[in-house]
Amino acid sequence: IYEIGLDGSGLRQLTSGDYDDLDPIYLPDGHIMFSTTRCDTYVRCMPYTYAYVLARCDADGKNIYILSRGNEPDWLPALLHDGRVIYTRWEYNDRGQLFPQPLLQMNMDGTNQVDFYGGNSWFPTTINQARMIPGTRKVVASFSPGHGRPEHMGVVTVIDPATGPDDKQAAKSISRPGQYFRDPYAISEDCFLVASAQGILVMDGGGNTQLVYRTASGGGLQC
Repeated sequence: IYEIGLDGSGLRQLTSGDYDDLDPIYLPDGHIMFSTTRCDTYVRCMPYTYAYVLARCDADGKNIYILSRGNEPDWLPALLHDGRVIYTRWEYNDRGQLFPQPLLQMNMDGTNQVDFYGGNSWFPTTINQARMIPGTRKVVASFSPGHGRPEHMGVVTVIDPATGPDDKQAAKSISRPGQYFRDPYAISEDCFLVASAQGILVMDGGGNTQLVYRTASGGGLQC
């Protein structure tokens, strides 16, 4: 993991070693949380692929320790409104092979790891990149299949946890049928930034989009 200023200055390396560290986020208590292969285990259906779990370190990269309670993959941490962390788990326990990746939540120090949404449901297959919607308890995420589509590309969906962690009505699709995006980021309940192979788009609550930044290739996936 590296850190750099917004103006491109002050580049410094925070973690090192024979592991992969990714998805870092700053925590309100001054620490950093990230995904890492430091658990030295493998993904169950891919025995030569390292599993990644959540870890935490000081602001300077020191004192790394594992937060995840199991050895299944945990990744894509993001802060919730109250300082807890939401993340995706590749959950093999008591779940079908093709429907294994719900959202969980925990405290910043790794305690109280519980379901957020989808832990006992058969749809969707994978809930990716969940982020809070400002001023609410809702989150926006990408609902995608585990296989067969470019990584993390899915249906932009808003989840309201108020009705329970497995209520189908708690999840409301925003993007239109046949349109797939990744990295949803909420500006408000009716305004989101999303990414595709075309570039970065702004999306309203009805799924209408406008391209605001085009990638160099400007093509690829049809969205």
